[in-house]
Amino acid sequence: MSSTSQKHRDFVGEPMGDKPVTSLSGIGDILGTKLEQQDFDTDESGANKRQTGSCAQCLQEWCSAFL
Repeated sequence: MSSTSQKHRDFVGEPMGDKPVTSLSGIGDILGTKLEQQDFDTDESGANKRQTGSCAQCLQEWCSAFL
């Protein structure tokens, strides 16, 4: 089992509400700004495999908990 960051646990632990994209695990300030400027086009954001994997895992766990 892989370990998760505090940021990941915080995101997954409560409803999404109006959280910014930077509250997702794997998405820092710079990448978050790029995503917002590019209408969340992940192909153009420059995110690496680790960032996209962390973000995907975070969203998947959130969906399992709240949907």
